[in-house]
Amino acid sequence: MTSREISLARQQTGEPLFLRSPVRPWFAVKDLMWLAYLYPLRWLARVCSDRFWFGLQRLADPLYRWIHREPIRAAARRMAAGVPASPEAAAALAKLYIRNALQRGFDDLAFGCGRPDAGSHPPLITGLEHLERAAQLGRGVVTFSVHSFATRSAHRALRSMGYPVVVVRARTIPVSFGRFGQWALGGAYTRCLQNLAVESISNDDPNVTLEIARRLRAGWLVHIAPDSRVSATSHLVPFLGTERRISSGILDIARICRCPLLPLSAAYDGPRLRIGLLPPLELHPAPGAEAHTRANLPLLSAELERQIRANPAQWEMWVDL
Repeated sequence: MTSREISLARQQTGEPLFLRSPVRPWFAVKDLMWLAYLYPLRWLARVCSDRFWFGLQRLADPLYRWIHREPIRAAARRMAAGVPASPEAAAALAKLYIRNALQRGFDDLAFGCGRPDAGSHPPLITGLEHLERAAQLGRGVVTFSVHSFATRSAHRALRSMGYPVVVVRARTIPVSFGRFGQWALGGAYTRCLQNLAVESISNDDPNVTLEIARRLRAGWLVHIAPDSRVSATSHLVPFLGTERRISSGILDIARICRCPLLPLSAAYDGPRLRIGLLPPLELHPAPGAEAHTRANLPLLSAELERQIRANPAQWEMWVDL
């Protein structure tokens, strides 16, 4: 498939329009950013004073926004159509979106270097009783959300509260990396994410469903983000005023393992973290896998849309950063 065909297909399915060519350049701005992030910034985070650390975050904000000025404009256009929002409100949301991306980066950096991060403080959490009741069923719990900047901190916070958490995620190098970054930084990037996240299961693992079922039987909390564009169980659905592919695999897991599906949302609130848990989705019973998916996919996509529209600046997939 050519670059133009990929671009047209993504426009038709509602996927981010600000995408690089599938052919990686030799060197990209992202390579330089991750080179700085993985080495000098991590060293600074370990040795600098708190005052210097907070000053560094303030200095990084305008630079980060300048580097991402094109994604900011692209995100504003998509937010205006998808939320929907006025051009002025969408522009403000897009700036907050980039600020949340930067906060996630510094939050991860702080956690990896032993500094307090958003998950270190007691989170402002609502709906914990829904998680407690679901866990008491003895079948494990599947939480789900869109890809949010604050989700990783939410997982760390829940783990610190005593919940065994595992995340299903892709282990791929971002398309925004150049060939240099893929070759020189790919290994360090993967190890960095593994150290920052709670335990994870790769969705590329051929036994991923069996591993999820094993964790659920053992009483784990398994988190899945169905809005991933890379999935063998994706379906094209109406989404944010256009169409987008979302994964129905989570519905198959609920049908097979008879476990509850709890919506989870996470958002930065200044230095604090807000976590919201809702009652489990009330899935419609249906005979067979295909009928079950057809009956319940609208429920799943509607909840994902609700999460995005409730906190548009937290959804990281408006554009590819």
